[in-house]
Amino acid sequence: QYRSAFSEFSQFCENFGTPPYELGEDKNFLAGVRHIDGVRFICMNSSWFCRDETDTKKLWIGLPLIRHLEAADQWPQDEELCVVLLHHPREDLHPNEITPYSGRPATYRYISTRSDVILSGHTHGEIHQAPDRIAARALVFSGGATYAGTGYNNWCQILRLIPGKIQSRVFAFDPRARSWQSAGDASEYSTGAEKPTADGLAAESNRLDVWKELSLADLRRIHTAKSRAATPFGTLP
Repeated sequence: QYRSAFSEFSQFCENFGTPPYELGEDKNFLAGVRHIDGVRFICMNSSWFCRDETDTKKLWIGLPLIRHLEAADQWPQDEELCVVLLHHPREDLHPNEITPYSGRPATYRYISTRSDVILSGHTHGEIHQAPDRIAARALVFSGGATYAGTGYNNWCQILRLIPGKIQSRVFAFDPRARSWQSAGDASEYSTGAEKPTADGLAAESNRLDVWKELSLADLRRIHTAKSRAATPFGTLP
């Protein structure tokens, strides 16, 4: 029933000759999986309930669609590089898609644990040089506007996938020169789940010791305050 809103888009894709995604045995242009040159591309449609400018925090990706891909063995947790296409940023999603409730996993994080790269767009603000890393794995690259009016920074980035890494280079439009210019040197990031290093584990252990000491100090202050409330004068027991 949700496909009807996208009938014209689907017809455009079909007329253009775009290969469809696979969602189980179903083939469509809205959500599913495609394999290109050894890379698994997953499209998740975040626009099922998108209608106007009041959609923020009301959008759903659809956890059942992900479960369907898993049941069809189309999104296994394996070593194949996985890129997810997700138009809306995380901030536009319904809170239940971001935070787990009543045993239901948070859909966005669930996606992040199974993907290496997430490509998102919709919001076009300042030039983003570095991606966010979610769930210690997925690198989230925000897309820029190639043209969205004079009130936007018109920019884009080119990504290059190589084994174990992804390279990114940002280009911005210079209205004075009326041309696209490089916005800096290329950056490189490792793909796959982050593995904690020995230094990182040691630092975490040191932080835990500090937190313990601070917590004990707070407890001593609370204990003293409560005792002094019961015994305003004299030596505390």
